[in-house]
Amino acid sequence: MGKGKEIDLGISTVFWMLAMVGGFLMLSGGLPFFIMFILAIGGGVLFLPRTQRMLEEKEGHSFVKTMNFVGMPLLVLLSLGSCMVGVSLLSNKERTTLTRAEEAQRAAVAKASAKPTAKPTIKPTLTPAQKKQQAEKERIEKAKLAALLKQKEEAVRKQKAALAAEQAKADEARAVRQRQIADEAAAIRASQPIEKGPGEWYENGNLHKAIPSEWNRGTQANKIATLADFISGHYNDGNLNKPVSNLDDIRALAVELDSCVSGALGGLKNPPDQPHLYDNQTVNSVAAYCLITMGWIKS
Repeated sequence: MGKGKEIDLGISTVFWMLAMVGGFLMLSGGLPFFIMFILAIGGGVLFLPRTQRMLEEKEGHSFVKTMNFVGMPLLVLLSLGSCMVGVSLLSNKERTTLTRAEEAQRAAVAKASAKPTAKPTIKPTLTPAQKKQQAEKERIEKAKLAALLKQKEEAVRKQKAALAAEQAKADEARAVRQRQIADEAAAIRASQPIEKGPGEWYENGNLHKAIPSEWNRGTQANKIATLADFISGHYNDGNLNKPVSNLDDIRALAVELDSCVSGALGGLKNPPDQPHLYDNQTVNSVAAYCLITMGWIKS
């Protein structure tokens, strides 16, 4: 084996050893060791084809051959592993640096956005004359405020009084209207005659408890039917002094009794200022009085 080949083998071995050392030293994160590692890898790769040919020819020094045959693959693996670990550490270091930079930036933003501490206000010392002037000013302001409040209260009171007066006027107008409606309804009822119920002439009279105004509004048929009930009652009780043999006799007695009752109730008209003066006089009491005075019932 020639001397030049021995030198090639030695240079290749040195390159791979430098690559291994650079890979380990790169763990510290130094940039120079990373550059040394890259250069050593490049040199080793450059001499790798020639070294392989020499190994195939089995030439060269035994130590050099052993290093290139056994140590070279080992050195390559160790160098590549060191490179990967170094790159990972560099990446972690960069992330750590970025994290610290972000934290510093956030702290700066938080500090800038924090509200400044308010400085204590130092009140100026007033002289007695200034204090007196300030007290007088406050007294005048309070008096103005009290006057303004009093004006507002008076305005509210007047407004409430006006509303109450309007409400009272509306209530009075409503009451007057209701009375007018009631009077109109009463007038309508007073103008309408009171009819008896359907049936025979002696059936369904309905003026037994009528007051004078109602009796005067009753029809003649209703009056005869009502008075026939009074006569029939006394006849059935055996108290009637008049002879009765049939319904015609009762009808004749009812017509005669009507002249007495209508004569008594017809003149009982309530005056305008006392619209209910004779409302306590009813047909049954007046009819009983007429029967007694006419001598038709037994005493």
